[in-house]
Amino acid sequence: MRARSFGDRPSDRKCFRIGRDLYRMDQAIKAPGRNTGYDATGPYWVVGLIQVMAGRVRFLVDGRLADAPRRAFVMVMPPHSVVSAVLENARTLNFAAFSRGRLPEGMPKVPIAFPIKRVEPLRSMADVEAVLRGNRRAVPISRSTRPHPLSEEVKARLGQSFQESSPLSVLARELGSSPAVLSRLFRRDWGKPPVQFRNWLRVMESFRHLAEQKAVTDTAFEAGFNDLSRFHSFSRRQLW
Repeated sequence: MRARSFGDRPSDRKCFRIGRDLYRMDQAIKAPGRNTGYDATGPYWVVGLIQVMAGRVRFLVDGRLADAPRRAFVMVMPPHSVVSAVLENARTLNFAAFSRGRLPEGMPKVPIAFPIKRVEPLRSMADVEAVLRGNRRAVPISRSTRPHPLSEEVKARLGQSFQESSPLSVLARELGSSPAVLSRLFRRDWGKPPVQFRNWLRVMESFRHLAEQKAVTDTAFEAGFNDLSRFHSFSRRQLW
């Protein structure tokens, strides 16, 4: 299927099922100026093939910018990953496979990117595993490679309960900390306050519902949003 540009509605992204518990998202991105894309996977894993048609793509890693490995590259994100990409006057074509089911063979433990000769749609788990076998000259792309233990724990817990709406104060009390401290550490390591991070995970969950051809309204509420306008807003702002 041909990718379409992401417009004013979340359903403009091309999402569909390609196997049991396996889904695909095709997307064309046009990002004039300088834009930062934020991607958090929660319980999902993602293997994305990206072709940079114009401009520049870099990854923010431990506060420093690292170039994408080539104009065509693979972005691999195991479960509970966070990646920030900086796009400068960029146009990209992206084909990604994702699932919260079994891990494909060759899935790394941390987010990585590596060059690829050709970018093509992924049609099956076999395609995903073939791409992973081609892993050469991989570079780390996690937003934080040395997070504080508290922010790592918050990320893990939110990744398992993102559809719930418990206040941060409850989690802070369980961890023997304060909401202010957790929020500061979390934002330093992962780039967003915990509440916004949870909403990004809900956007990730919505991709699966859209792939199942569910209505946008049903998708928003099943992903954990109780406000359709917030769902549209967060979906529009995610670049990858």
